[in-house]
Amino acid sequence: MSSTFPPFPLLHLPYLPLYKVLSNFECEELIELSICSRRCQLAVRLTKSKLTGMNACIGSQLFSLMVYSGRKLKSSWTSGLNECTESFFNVGLKGKSVKVRRYNNTLQFYPPPKDRKLIINALIDHFSETFKIPITFVEIIANDFDDYLSFVPCISDSEEIEFYGKTPISEKDQEDIKRTVKPKTKLSFYPRKDE
Repeated sequence: MSSTFPPFPLLHLPYLPLYKVLSNFECEELIELSICSRRCQLAVRLTKSKLTGMNACIGSQLFSLMVYSGRKLKSSWTSGLNECTESFFNVGLKGKSVKVRRYNNTLQFYPPPKDRKLIINALIDHFSETFKIPITFVEIIANDFDDYLSFVPCISDSEEIEFYGKTPISEKDQEDIKRTVKPKTKLSFYPRKDE
């Protein structure tokens, strides 16, 4: 059934009406609107975000990002391993077009392997900048993940970071990590050398 009404000119509204309209959006709707375009992202920034933080998990073959409002999960993002060929939409992150598709309540994105770090960093930055929310917890799984240290700068503002590996992380790598993250970040390394 097609509508006979013209589309609603959301982004052409003056500031106060736009703010009032966006204030009625749910967190999930604001998140999805914010990734549509740069103009949408700027419009969403006008709202007072109810989002409180995000958690991430980074591994050699996986990435997930969960965005919360209090203790309630509002958005979940995971990286897909295979090429997405159907039912996707494109999102622009840091000048790169990324395929995204909805899978149940999760948004799966498919970064090209060469752009993986850039796109993960862009996604984290997008939520930090748009909604002014902190990274509260990050888990890095170092197993078979040779360049895991290169991801530390993009999560350096995290409140807590845990590193997991098959073997203990070297003293040198631990010192490099401590120099990269903010001083208040709680760091944990597993397994410990004495385990």
